[in-house]
Amino acid sequence: MTTTRSRLRLGSCPDSWGVWFPHDPAQTPWQRFLDELAEAGYRWLELGPYGYLPADPGRLREEVDRRGLRVSGQAVFGGLHDAGKWDKDLAEARRVAELVVAVGNLLQRAKGRGQAAGLLTDDLRRSLAERLGLPPSTPADQVADTVAERTGIPRERVLRTLTRSTPRDEAELVALSQAADTIRREVTRVR
Repeated sequence: MTTTRSRLRLGSCPDSWGVWFPHDPAQTPWQRFLDELAEAGYRWLELGPYGYLPADPGRLREEVDRRGLRVSGQAVFGGLHDAGKWDKDLAEARRVAELVVAVGNLLQRAKGRGQAAGLLTDDLRRSLAERLGLPPSTPADQVADTVAERTGIPRERVLRTLTRSTPRDEAELVALSQAADTIRREVTRVR
């Protein structure tokens, strides 16, 4: 019998090691944090302040994989009460999201960049279709036609994102994620 407890996955994060800032010589070095996290038996981690761990997706994935760790996400802090900081906070949140997508759960579920790209584009196609009142199984070309008709977003741009080929590297996978997010936001804003 499977119980909730048997499915429980525990993780930790850099702030459990006293890490609060991306760069502070008094903090635990990131390599030591990852080593001790794995030695303590954790398998999942939250990334902590952006820049503490390597921000290059390939390097970060190599470091966590070699220790048997997996990325669950990352916290982002901002001042929602201060409209003057929103653009900066949003840019920070996007950098964080890009890193988590490129290294985290998406690549863990996928068997490589091609399958990860397929998950991103299929999710975008389904979410756009549902947002526009179409069946979730609507083909990419019909979704692109409907997006263009109802929002003015160029059909070719939407179709190119929905039918993107296998990314050559993590940077292209991040670019695909950004393109999908941009289109999703544009459709949400217009609708």
